[in-house]
Amino acid sequence: MADIQRVDHSTCMVLSIVGEFGREASPAARLRNEMALVPVPPCVVLDLGDMTRWDEATIGALIASLKRTMSVGGRLVIAAASPDLSERFRAQALPLEQYSTVADAVAACGVQE
Repeated sequence: MADIQRVDHSTCMVLSIVGEFGREASPAARLRNEMALVPVPPCVVLDLGDMTRWDEATIGALIASLKRTMSVGGRLVIAAASPDLSERFRAQALPLEQYSTVADAVAACGVQE
């Protein structure tokens, strides 16, 4: 089961997904709910470094998060995605910025850690 942890910075929010994200609706629904319940800052960093499994529900939740963030003029930035998930994002032609570390992604959002 996945856990979603949130850390707010002055101009971005980091959401870290930890554990298995797939085969059940709850992690995808929780990500959508987390994104819907908070005001979207200019930049949202999704830290996927500790996500151990993903499926189509994961992709759907990320696309919904991307659309919501972009609809209010924000950016959705991916950090530490596995190589197979990064390749899936590229294959989907999603307009996602990807960084190898959370620190790099946060820096790209203009925030100093």
